[in-house]
Amino acid sequence: MSILENGKDDYGKIRPCTLDDLDEIVRLQEIVYENMPDKNMLSITERDEIEESLKLDKCYCAEIDGEMIAYSMLVAPRVSYRNTGTYLGYDEERLKKTATMDLSLVKPGHRGHHMQRRMIKIRLDDAKKLGAEEVLSTVDPANSHSLNNIEGSGFKYVTTKVIYGGLTRNIMRFTF
Repeated sequence: MSILENGKDDYGKIRPCTLDDLDEIVRLQEIVYENMPDKNMLSITERDEIEESLKLDKCYCAEIDGEMIAYSMLVAPRVSYRNTGTYLGYDEERLKKTATMDLSLVKPGHRGHHMQRRMIKIRLDDAKKLGAEEVLSTVDPANSHSLNNIEGSGFKYVTTKVIYGGLTRNIMRFTF
């Protein structure tokens, strides 16, 4: 049974992002954040971190009629503070085999089309191609929509930690 079985898998054209998309990604994050009823559900990714990921990682956006409606990034397996394995005490060797599903944004008015799950699948495929043995992600325990998408994509709960400057997050793991 496909996660996209209801026929909504063609909503928006998904494509890899480039550095030319940086300003639009930052604007999308601002729009999503401003429209969140609970601001703690989104940890803001800084502009320089998004730029770094556009250069080093796998980043995707979805568009409809030239409008960016969704964005997601996969931090490639590497030694970096942005690798969620650092919160679990992973050593350098394990960090080099661990990818991180980071920032996932869907513009208000475009939710309900399985965009988050589609982006999760793409990023998991990329992680495997990059040689990752596992993929980690963080999610606010109160964000039931994102938590359901992560769990529905095969991620398992690892632990809950206070990270990102004081935000409570579940750390979730997918293993290949």
